Amino acid sequence: MAGAEACVPGTIGGTQGWILIDANKEDVILKEGFKVERRDYVPISRFEPTVGAKALARWEKNEIAVALEVHGVAEEDIKKEEKDGRVRTYIAVKFLPPANLRTGLVFERSEITNKCPFCGKLHEEGSQYAEWHRMLGKRFFANQTELVAPGCCHGKQAERQERLSNGRTVILYHQTNEWTLGQIEESGKMLRGSEGTVGGAIYFALTPRETQWKTLRRGVMLVCEVQLGNMLKVDVAGVKKPPYKKLTFAHMMNPDSRGENPDLDLAALKLDPVPGDSILLNRGTDWREDRVQFGMPSAPEVVIFSWQQVKLKHAYKASPGDAWAQELGWFPDEIKAAHEKYKAGQMDRAAYENEFLKHTPELKPYQGLDAEAHMQKAEELLQKNFEAWKEARAEVGAVDAASPGYLVIVAAD
Repeated sequence: MAGAEACVPGTIGGTQGWILIDANKEDVILKEGFKVERRDYVPISRFEPTVGAKALARWEKNEIAVALEVHGVAEEDIKKEEKDGRVRTYIAVKFLPPANLRTGLVFERSEITNKCPFCGKLHEEGSQYAEWHRMLGKRFFANQTELVAPGCCHGKQAERQERLSNGRTVILYHQTNEWTLGQIEESGKMLRGSEGTVGGAIYFALTPRETQWKTLRRGVMLVCEVQLGNMLKVDVAGVKKPPYKKLTFAHMMNPDSRGENPDLDLAALKLDPVPGDSILLNRGTDWREDRVQFGMPSAPEVVIFSWQQVKLKHAYKASPGDAWAQELGWFPDEIKAAHEKYKAGQMDRAAYENEFLKHTPELKPYQGLDAEAHMQKAEELLQKNFEAWKEARAEVGAVDAASPGYLVIVAAD
């Protein structure tokens, strides 16, 4: 980030918090606004709508709740109070007009199955399940459980939420371009791609530099807080050009569905026969003999299939000279010069690897390891990442560490 300056922080997608309401009251509230009777303020969940879901469950009995996004409120009207170790966030008004509320909908998915991703039940077209399931970006809850498939398998979704809440949260990196950043800023959500080695998902690197050879879109670095839950493992270290697979969120949640279509050949991924929330993908070493990086570690990556597991913390635009933003195949002149000596027999392999890793220190943890051992090393690095994340939260308090949910844009000079 050398040579860059920070812009004024703003909430992701303009969302300042959430209000949890009974799904049956959504249309009326969006039309007439949100009123409070017993308080002099509107309570909101500043960072995570799950907090509001817990409060709503105490006050009202409802089958499905919806999280409405709050936006456009003057920041000085949003208050925070601490009492008995608890933090209360609210807006100092008794009425919030419709102009300050929205559903968070990104778009309605037209081509989507009405099959529950947790049990495989096919719901009828036109059913309440089908209507809700195609609403990408809206957040539904049953009591304190955030739902991916509202109206079916709430128990299994509660188990998923428990895995995510009790599992590791880590800071990971994803490189993209300015156009995609604009889409993310507008919606406040990072959606999965359409294809990839294991399937259409969001692919993350453990360091910014590793994104250089893992992306097709360049110029903007996204720093994300990612919930791993139960992480499955896929090892393609010994495979040249592994064919793209079409693993989906449903395959991750429902192990029995992975063999329903033999043409997909998902058995080749050798997934553990249990529900999974993320994948640690080991690519091993680079196999292209004509490249300077031949035989060097590619570094494993983390794969996520749901935007709900990803919180954007920061984004920064590339400055001149940032190695992570260079084109695929770019390496410093010192590496290129060493490679020429190596090809000419003037430098042995060990010396060349030392020179290569001197200029790509992010890969040094994998030095001397067999390709298959990169998986275990990445596991160790993720665990250290998680411990650092926990310490950071403990230093400032769990709520304050996460509460703004700000996306800080840093622009190059």
